[in-house]
Amino acid sequence: INGLLYRSILEYSPETGKLESDLASCNTENLLSIDCVLESNLEWSNGEPISSDDIAATLNLIRETKVNPIIASLLEKTKIETHDNIISFKNSSKDINFLQVFLQPIIPKSVVETLNSENVDGKFSEIG
Repeated sequence: INGLLYRSILEYSPETGKLESDLASCNTENLLSIDCVLESNLEWSNGEPISSDDIAATLNLIRETKVNPIIASLLEKTKIETHDNIISFKNSSKDINFLQVFLQPIIPKSVVETLNSENVDGKFSEIG
Protein backbone atom coordinates (compact mmCIF):
# COMPACT_ATOMS: atom_id res chain seq x y z
CA ILE A 1 0.00 0.00 0.00
CA ASN A 2 2.90 2.36 0.75
CA GLY A 3 3.91 2.12 -2.91
CA LEU A 4 0.52 3.45 -3.94
CA LEU A 5 0.47 6.31 -1.45
CA TYR A 6 4.08 7.45 -1.28
CA ARG A 7 7.06 7.83 -3.54
CA SER A 8 10.40 6.29 -2.62
CA ILE A 9 13.93 6.65 -3.95
CA LEU A 10 13.66 3.34 -5.81
CA GLU A 11 10.86 0.91 -6.49
CA TYR A 12 10.87 -2.82 -7.18
CA SER A 13 9.74 -3.78 -10.67
CA PRO A 14 8.12 -7.21 -10.83
CA GLU A 15 8.52 -7.15 -14.63
CA THR A 16 12.32 -6.82 -14.54
CA GLY A 17 12.96 -8.22 -11.07
CA LYS A 18 15.15 -5.18 -10.31
CA LEU A 19 15.12 -1.98 -8.32
CA GLU A 20 14.32 0.93 -10.62
CA SER A 21 14.07 4.68 -10.27
CA ASP A 22 11.04 6.17 -8.55
CA LEU A 23 12.41 9.52 -7.35
CA ALA A 24 16.05 8.98 -8.31
CA SER A 25 18.42 6.90 -10.38
CA CYS A 26 20.99 5.22 -8.15
CA ASN A 27 24.20 3.34 -8.78
CA THR A 28 24.00 0.54 -6.20
CA GLU A 29 26.98 -1.50 -7.41
CA ASN A 30 29.18 -0.34 -4.52
CA LEU A 31 27.21 -0.55 -1.26
CA LEU A 32 29.86 1.50 0.56
CA SER A 33 29.18 4.57 -1.59
CA ILE A 34 25.88 5.08 -3.38
CA ASP A 35 25.05 8.20 -5.37
CA CYS A 36 21.51 8.95 -6.49
CA VAL A 37 20.45 11.60 -8.99
CA LEU A 38 16.91 12.91 -8.66
CA GLU A 39 14.70 12.65 -11.71
CA SER A 40 13.81 16.00 -13.25
CA ASN A 41 10.56 17.88 -12.70
CA LEU A 42 9.47 15.98 -9.57
CA GLU A 43 6.69 17.65 -7.60
CA TRP A 44 4.65 17.04 -4.48
CA SER A 45 0.86 17.06 -4.87
CA ASN A 46 0.84 20.78 -3.96
CA GLY A 47 3.18 21.60 -6.85
CA GLU A 48 6.28 22.15 -4.70
CA PRO A 49 9.44 20.57 -6.10
CA ILE A 50 10.73 17.34 -4.51
CA SER A 51 14.36 17.78 -3.46
CA SER A 52 17.25 15.72 -2.17
CA ASP A 53 16.75 17.60 1.12
CA ASP A 54 13.29 15.99 1.44
CA ILE A 55 14.88 12.55 1.12
CA ALA A 56 17.66 13.34 3.61
CA ALA A 57 15.18 14.83 6.13
CA THR A 58 12.91 11.76 5.92
CA LEU A 59 15.76 9.27 6.36
CA ASN A 60 17.30 11.31 9.20
CA LEU A 61 13.91 11.31 10.93
CA ILE A 62 13.74 7.51 10.65
CA ARG A 63 17.30 7.22 11.99
CA GLU A 64 16.79 9.62 14.91
CA THR A 65 13.35 8.48 16.08
CA LYS A 66 13.82 4.76 15.36
CA VAL A 67 10.17 4.61 14.25
CA ASN A 68 11.40 1.77 12.03
CA PRO A 69 14.18 0.13 14.09
CA ILE A 70 15.45 -2.03 11.23
CA ILE A 71 15.85 0.87 8.81
CA ALA A 72 17.23 3.05 11.63
CA SER A 73 19.91 0.43 12.32
CA LEU A 74 20.86 0.35 8.63
CA LEU A 75 21.14 4.16 8.63
CA GLU A 76 22.97 4.34 11.97
CA LYS A 77 26.48 4.54 10.51
CA THR A 78 25.50 6.08 7.18
CA LYS A 79 26.59 9.55 6.16
CA ILE A 80 23.95 11.23 3.98
CA GLU A 81 25.00 14.24 1.90
CA THR A 82 22.99 16.35 -0.52
CA HIS A 83 24.11 18.65 -3.27
CA ASP A 84 21.54 20.12 -5.66
CA ASN A 85 19.77 17.12 -7.22
CA ILE A 86 22.23 14.51 -5.89
CA ILE A 87 22.03 12.57 -2.65
CA SER A 88 24.98 10.41 -1.55
CA PHE A 89 25.12 7.61 0.99
CA LYS A 90 28.45 6.56 2.54
CA ASN A 91 28.51 3.36 4.60
CA SER A 92 31.13 1.57 6.63
CA SER A 93 29.80 -1.93 5.95
CA LYS A 94 28.73 -3.77 2.82
CA ASP A 95 25.23 -4.92 3.74
CA ILE A 96 22.83 -5.85 0.94
CA ASN A 97 19.97 -5.15 3.36
CA PHE A 98 20.85 -1.45 3.06
CA LEU A 99 18.92 -1.38 -0.21
CA GLN A 100 15.72 -1.48 1.89
CA VAL A 101 16.44 2.17 2.76
CA PHE A 102 15.73 3.12 -0.85
CA LEU A 103 12.20 1.69 -0.65
CA GLN A 104 11.08 3.84 2.30
CA PRO A 105 8.26 6.37 1.80
CA ILE A 106 9.56 9.93 1.45
CA ILE A 107 7.75 12.97 2.85
CA PRO A 108 8.45 16.69 2.38
CA LYS A 109 11.12 18.28 4.58
CA SER A 110 8.55 20.91 5.60
CA VAL A 111 6.40 18.13 7.10
CA VAL A 112 9.39 16.44 8.76
CA GLU A 113 10.27 19.73 10.48
CA THR A 114 6.81 19.86 12.11
CA LEU A 115 7.15 16.42 13.68
CA ASN A 116 8.50 15.58 17.09
CA SER A 117 9.12 12.20 18.71
CA GLU A 118 5.59 12.13 20.19
CA ASN A 119 4.05 12.56 16.72
CA VAL A 120 6.30 9.95 15.18
CA ASP A 121 5.58 7.44 17.94
CA GLY A 122 1.92 7.49 16.89
CA LYS A 123 0.43 9.77 19.52
CA PHE A 124 -1.08 12.11 16.93
CA SER A 125 -3.02 15.19 17.94
CA GLU A 126 -6.77 14.92 17.34
CA ILE A 127 -6.61 18.47 15.94
CA GLY A 128 -3.77 17.81 13.48
